[in-house]
Amino acid sequence: MSARNWALGLVCSLTGISAIGTTACSSASHQPTGDWNKEDQQDAGDTSTGGANSRNTSTGSTGGASSTAACAPTTGVDVPDNNGTDSNCDGVDGNAATSLFVSPTGLDSDSGTKDAPFRSIGHAISVASASKTPLDVLICEGTYSENLKVTAATGLHGGYDCNTWVRTGARAVVAPSSGVALHIEGVAGPMRMSKITFQSADAITAGGSSQAVQIVNSKGISIDHSAIVAGNGANGAAGALPTNTWSGSPPSGLAGASLEYDSSDTSVGCHDDANFTDGDLDGYTDVGNDQTLARCTVVKAGTGAVQNSCPTPTQSTPTIFYGGKGGNGGLKRNAASAIAPVAGSTGTPATALTAPNPGTPGKGFGSTSTVGYVASNDGGNGNMGQPGVAGKGGDGGASCLLRVGELNTSDPYAVTVNGRSCHAAATCDASIAWAVAYSTTSDWSSYAGDRGSVLREVTMFPGSGGGGGGTPGCGGAAGLAGKGGGASIALFVSNSEVTITWSDINSGNGGAGGDPSDGAPGQQGGQGGKGGAVLVNSAIKLPTVNGTQVITEANLKGKDGANGGQGQKGTAGGPGGGGPSVAILWDGDGKPNYDTTVTLKIGSGGIPGKLIEGATPAAAGISADCISVTDAAAK
Repeated sequence: MSARNWALGLVCSLTGISAIGTTACSSASHQPTGDWNKEDQQDAGDTSTGGANSRNTSTGSTGGASSTAACAPTTGVDVPDNNGTDSNCDGVDGNAATSLFVSPTGLDSDSGTKDAPFRSIGHAISVASASKTPLDVLICEGTYSENLKVTAATGLHGGYDCNTWVRTGARAVVAPSSGVALHIEGVAGPMRMSKITFQSADAITAGGSSQAVQIVNSKGISIDHSAIVAGNGANGAAGALPTNTWSGSPPSGLAGASLEYDSSDTSVGCHDDANFTDGDLDGYTDVGNDQTLARCTVVKAGTGAVQNSCPTPTQSTPTIFYGGKGGNGGLKRNAASAIAPVAGSTGTPATALTAPNPGTPGKGFGSTSTVGYVASNDGGNGNMGQPGVAGKGGDGGASCLLRVGELNTSDPYAVTVNGRSCHAAATCDASIAWAVAYSTTSDWSSYAGDRGSVLREVTMFPGSGGGGGGTPGCGGAAGLAGKGGGASIALFVSNSEVTITWSDINSGNGGAGGDPSDGAPGQQGGQGGKGGAVLVNSAIKLPTVNGTQVITEANLKGKDGANGGQGQKGTAGGPGGGGPSVAILWDGDGKPNYDTTVTLKIGSGGIPGKLIEGATPAAAGISADCISVTDAAAK
């Protein structure tokens, strides 16, 4: 490029007009028409026309680096340009009097001149920002591990030889070990940067992003002959393992009230006491010496409900769930109103609830703020499992009433008692005739003693109480979400005016989305309570008819309560979305301008977190060379 054309380009850049024309940022790929490094070499290496290495002598030589001719100023204002021309002959491409110099071997305690440069770019920026006179910062080649922040217009120019301060093609490198290489905010330009590589390191914190340059709420920013390079985003954090907040085993149902048959006179069932009254209401006077008539007049109770305390996802206090109540035993006396056995009740919850949904999946793009990209494309947490079904309480035991007498074989329901023909009373099972042959050797109805052989004419067998139902198990804890993967964003521009020429802008790979955790298993349900027992002395035998036992403990015993159902498993969390890879991401009025001399290269979007059965897949991170935040969020 000739000096005339280069000067024309400089004037255009100062007035906001591009000499080669720029185009607004779009999502299309832009490849340069030529190699900008070659363009630099053509500008800087043409020693025959007084390039960067030219020094004209008093002998009139127009030669190259070995020339000793005196410098002839062409202008009083020397702005750093990309052909390295010292146009005001002050020994540097730029205005030495209004510049601060930075070298890796300098000291921030020095004056910042060419002969006593500062060591850090950040210190030079601070000094320049505090100056009433606009200053440029001239940076010699080398790598500077700094996070630069600019809040006032300060020119940043690299490509200088650290010994001679001659402008070369070697760019200074700003490469911090972590974080953003350059953050510009609130700058009312013009502000120009040239021949610098801004490079961010790979992110290492879970979900962290690698962002090289951020320009926010600034005007008149121009970048040329530079490189902006982002590292790789970090993988999103995995969802933590869920922890159930309930503890221990759920309560079991209680046992129903039991029966105990008196064995003092080798009898079974319930009879009148020594007063020989008609305690059974069968029309006959009873004899005997039963100990506790109350056994025959009080219903054997089923058990009450037991409760289990379960956490809920939407309430601060636990919810109480109940097992079913056990039913009362039956009581039946001859010629009196029968008290039927009571069925056990159903606890709460009575039926299984609909299984909750798993966590929502993460998207392929998170969000932005003044600090650039934020990996907010997390999956959603799962949901706590619902409690199981409560165990039903056991039914009360049935009651039986039996007359004793001669068995009438022609009518199995008729018996003869003391010469009378009587009909058998109601039974535990209508299909069974509750009668027994008269016999002094009957193994249940006679006893020896001073009373002789006497039969109990009526014997009652009440039912025992039913056991309580087990409580429902609590639901399992929800699985937790995988977090979004970090991004690789080379250049983020928000509500700013930015122009870029002759530069490379490269992004790395987005981080993978975090894997979610699965929901925890639900709590086992409580055990059902036992039905009331039937306690019969080992010396006593239950009645038989013609050798067949006609009253069994199973008839009289209260039924066991059912076990409570296991709580539902918590649902899985949603996987995190992959992190994006974007060369230029812009927001609001921050649509940057760049031309065909700018090369954009992008990496791959991060893969999504793994999918747990029942959940919905998350999205892979987006990949785009240049895209707005609005369009990125819509993908």
